[in-house]
Amino acid sequence: MKKNIDGILVVEGKEDMAFISSYYNGIFVTTNGCEIPAKEIDFLKLTSKKSKILVLTDPDSAGDTIRKRINIEIPSSINLYIEPISRAGRRKHGVAESTKEQIDNILKEYTTEKDIFNEHYSTSDLYKIGLNNKEKRELVCDAFHLGVCNNKNLLLRINYLGIKMSQIEQILIQNYENQ
Repeated sequence: MKKNIDGILVVEGKEDMAFISSYYNGIFVTTNGCEIPAKEIDFLKLTSKKSKILVLTDPDSAGDTIRKRINIEIPSSINLYIEPISRAGRRKHGVAESTKEQIDNILKEYTTEKDIFNEHYSTSDLYKIGLNNKEKRELVCDAFHLGVCNNKNLLLRINYLGIKMSQIEQILIQNYENQ
């Protein structure tokens, strides 16, 4: 059974997220390098009022740059560090190349037994109101400051923040009326 991360975990890339999410449930923000989208920073600022912001980046200059930017924008963020380990023939020593034991050790203080999601909407709930459409999804993400989301991330974030379908539908109706 997967453990739940008590907070929002910021990682550099999709490989980092895929590795950690194979062992942990949580809300992840991937920076995709040093250029963190402003919408993701807005999401982190919003959620920092109710959640811990955990920053786990690679132990290199790019990871340090990302960490510094997030710390400036969200001073309450918590910095987590991965120790580089030597592996024969491998040049990269980042989060995705770490071991489950390393991640367990880093996150042990930031896990919870409680369910981290407030409501349990499904993908079909999103499709029923048309959120499989990228334009509508972006409208909802912008209205609630949810960052950059695909369907899966949108679902996780609305469940985590406890946003109701009726609130989302209202945004879609308002947008339709304004067109």
